[in-house]
Amino acid sequence: MSVLSGEQTERQVVPIRVVSPRRGWPGLGLGELWRYRELGLAFARRDLTVRYRQTLLGVSWAILQPLVLTGIFTFVFHKVSGIGTGDSTPYPVFILIGLVFWQLFVSVLNSVSGSMVGNANMIQKIYFPRLVLPLSMAILSLVDFLVALILLSVALVYYDAHFTLLSILFIIPLGLVVLASAMGLGLVLASLNVKFRDARFLTGFLVSLLLFVTPVIYPLSYLDAYPTLRELILWSNPVATVITSARAFISPDVLTEPFMIVKAIPATIAFLFVGVVVFRKTEDYFADMI
Repeated sequence: MSVLSGEQTERQVVPIRVVSPRRGWPGLGLGELWRYRELGLAFARRDLTVRYRQTLLGVSWAILQPLVLTGIFTFVFHKVSGIGTGDSTPYPVFILIGLVFWQLFVSVLNSVSGSMVGNANMIQKIYFPRLVLPLSMAILSLVDFLVALILLSVALVYYDAHFTLLSILFIIPLGLVVLASAMGLGLVLASLNVKFRDARFLTGFLVSLLLFVTPVIYPLSYLDAYPTLRELILWSNPVATVITSARAFISPDVLTEPFMIVKAIPATIAFLFVGVVVFRKTEDYFADMI
């Protein structure tokens, strides 16, 4: 037996932690998201700063875009093509209501679907709940939506439309329904985009397709001759139901069934549930596959 001279060093025991993919239901991870809430807000502030950095108009772009599109759509579809509103609502107000919600949907869908690939370097280097990134993107789109509501309020006053503070307060929760449905679809596309880069082309195709089945430029009453198709759109397309409900609330002479917005809830919950499940089941592999 050998004897060690001098000070005898203590042997350090280093714990070994094995990281492996989760099995079974991953859960929503709400507690972890809450712990990282400040990081999510920091991401949102960063993206807001980057989006409008070195721009002349800054956040005013959130007002300018729907304003210009309203003018173009009014001329092309109302003046030239003769598409009406089906009621006494001025066509610029009619089209602006649709655009405010449609742009919120498209903004959330595009930003969330590209959130993983767009932040690949960060995902590969540090750990944080991956769901923080798409949530921060959604917050950024919600800010633009709230700014666009200023333009809608001005338009309602200018055209002497049915306008009360309650009208705008009603529109805000409708925006949250649109945000949730876009978030759900965006999470599925974000997971696909990590492995298949051509998923971004699917996003563009999906947006183009949904525009035709969403009453942005035409009233839902145009589909009254096709009741089955009309009901299918209302139950499966939350954006269509939200836009129609918002127009009916602002224009009381619009004939629509009471509580139509209830039809948007099942599809919204389904989209969000499927999106979170797919995202949580695949996020463990993002750093390796991105």
